[in-house]
Amino acid sequence: MKISSEDTRTEYLFDTNVENIFINEYMPLAPGNHVKVYLLVKMYMDSGTEITVEELAKTLRLQPEQVEEALLYWAQNGVLRRRDEEIECISLKEKLYGRHPKKKASTITAADSSLLENKRIKRLVKKLSPLLGEKLDGTGIQKMLWWLDDLKASEAVIEEAVIYCVKRGKTSMNYIDKIVRDWTERGITTREQVEHHLEETDQRHYAYKRVMKALGFPRSATERERQIIDTWFDDLSCSMEDVLAACAKTSGISNPNINYVNTVLRKRRGMRDGKEGGGISTGVVRQYYQYLRQKAEEAAKARHQASLAQVPALRRLEEELLAQRKNLTQVMISGGADKRQRAGEIKDAIKRLEKEREQVMVEHGIPAGFDNVVYRCRICGDTGLQQDGARCQCWAERAEEAAVWYQQRRAHTKGDR
Repeated sequence: MKISSEDTRTEYLFDTNVENIFINEYMPLAPGNHVKVYLLVKMYMDSGTEITVEELAKTLRLQPEQVEEALLYWAQNGVLRRRDEEIECISLKEKLYGRHPKKKASTITAADSSLLENKRIKRLVKKLSPLLGEKLDGTGIQKMLWWLDDLKASEAVIEEAVIYCVKRGKTSMNYIDKIVRDWTERGITTREQVEHHLEETDQRHYAYKRVMKALGFPRSATERERQIIDTWFDDLSCSMEDVLAACAKTSGISNPNINYVNTVLRKRRGMRDGKEGGGISTGVVRQYYQYLRQKAEEAAKARHQASLAQVPALRRLEEELLAQRKNLTQVMISGGADKRQRAGEIKDAIKRLEKEREQVMVEHGIPAGFDNVVYRCRICGDTGLQQDGARCQCWAERAEEAAVWYQQRRAHTKGDR
């Protein structure tokens, strides 16, 4: 079987290109095995490698019939196109919006230039250009206008979102858009509110900031310093109070530094780096936490799929909601003089569908949040970390479970050889 792309000019040697349209609009309703098949097909397509159904099945530990079923599913949904033994992955962007000639990333049209007369846009471009460089093209300027006028995001939130993303190496406008939307929908409008939000949600960012401030450093922690700080919370099970107390000991030395604090904490704890009781590494415990989160998410998805199977009306409403959200995305991108009116009509339709969905759920005895992910630990959400960056109280119990889980995995792996 030959796997090919509609656009053979685009090659991805080491990365697999998955369109956001697939993730947002196709993946949520697809069975898990179907998603696996699509991703593997996409990987081989991007590398230009030929693969058979049997090889796909073997790689994914599925039956060939399951792979064929998945390929048929994606073909029926217009994601793949199959001709005899050839599989072709369809460009979902072009399918939804049509083909457009490629533009250089730095191209700014006359219409975009006129936007720069907008004082708010002008201020943002001046501040953010040094951070985003060529990524702040015409499309980026249009996106900023949408954030300000349609999303009603504040300039402070946009600036802080860009700074936050750039620090983490995430400079795509799509990623920044996600952060701006999230913060604005939470009612965040000022820099102080952004900082407070990060203190509550970005546990380690907050921990790094507290430590550097305690040491008197007016800068962010370096990558190496962050790695050392991580070991205090992950390997030594220190609380923030423990760490700050150790930092306070640097007040009597001429050159306070992370290594000095590290020595103080390790002597106090008397532990070997990176090992739990019984010789289980911190990495294994983290893998176990990830396994628990994955199981909880799969259980939530199974409950969701079971409810859709039992109540066809609910499935119909969710499909209609998905279609309307897809329409809203298309309207916001395509623009036009009546864009706001059309977007408003779609938003009203979405609200009506959501209300009808709630009524159907009540009629069939389906509780609100029935498909929410239920984690074993409500404190840390099965991450192992509390809000102050310290280990959760469930860590010791999970570490014991991780030792058994790890041994079972090793035994199973050996049995497959």
